[in-house]
Amino acid sequence: MWASKENKNFKHLPKASRIIASMLVRAELFKEVECLVSWLDDQGIFLDNHEIYSNLIEVFVSDHRLEKAIAYYDRMRMRGLSPSISCYRVLVEFLIQINETRLAFQIFADALDIGLGRSVSEGGIYEGVIRLLCSDAKVQDARDLVKKAPAFGIEPNYFVLNSVASGYCDKRDYDDLLSLFVEISCMPDDAFFYLSEILARNLKPHIYSYDAILSGLFKEGMWKHYKDILQEMEDQGVEPQLLTFRVLLAGFCKARQFDEVNNVVSKMVDRGLIQLSPSEDLLSGAFRFLGLDSSAVKIRRDNDIRFHKANFFDYLGNGLYLDTDVEE
Repeated sequence: MWASKENKNFKHLPKASRIIASMLVRAELFKEVECLVSWLDDQGIFLDNHEIYSNLIEVFVSDHRLEKAIAYYDRMRMRGLSPSISCYRVLVEFLIQINETRLAFQIFADALDIGLGRSVSEGGIYEGVIRLLCSDAKVQDARDLVKKAPAFGIEPNYFVLNSVASGYCDKRDYDDLLSLFVEISCMPDDAFFYLSEILARNLKPHIYSYDAILSGLFKEGMWKHYKDILQEMEDQGVEPQLLTFRVLLAGFCKARQFDEVNNVVSKMVDRGLIQLSPSEDLLSGAFRFLGLDSSAVKIRRDNDIRFHKANFFDYLGNGLYLDTDVEE
């Protein structure tokens, strides 16, 4: 800088400027770094060094100079530079503290996209971003983030799910809440907790909400809890519909619980929801109702003495199993 003032034809090489700026950063002379970078900006020179700008952004944040920090952040990203993990954390954490929802969400999402999300999310930062979005009525953005984060190794915890559930409850959008639990394979115990929250507010869940929970139970292999849901439906005066029985039958078939399949079909017959032909048994009626090709579904006897394949037993004690592609 001094040489340039003394001789207007003299110019520092960009590499020399980077070296000087790096030395100033290591010496923690950040005011001098800011002065140098500002002077270089006037010359149309951008230092291609993420460490220098990351440190400056952290200094601006500590001085509560948010506008300056965001300006330098935007310039870095426009030039293809990525801030350090420390820089991201300091910046997003500060934005959470001052309730800057839009910026906190955008910058955290940017950290995810460049692969730093898992490191940046630690220390309650991910939870803080979700809480901000939900408290600012941006539940859809929170939902999108919760669905996106697992791909980067960030799983939703209790605090994240609690914030999202509260946001949906404030909107009285319970169907979307429960469908989210199914989409992200949320543990059904958590779904039961939020169902209890809904009921505690003297609200009546829709039949589709119950169907979504039942579907989630079977998906998680926790079909034994289905009676709790059916009992809750009965207590709330919610009648199972045709779709409810379809969910039950499909789930029990996939879980190879054919005694339960027979029980469900029997209830459907009693309600007049399905009619069996004289030659049709309960299990065949279930397959027909689910649209399974009868030629592709075979009931075979397990001849192994230990019944390794047996899914259920007939009245003679023969071990039987279903021979078909259940996934299909």
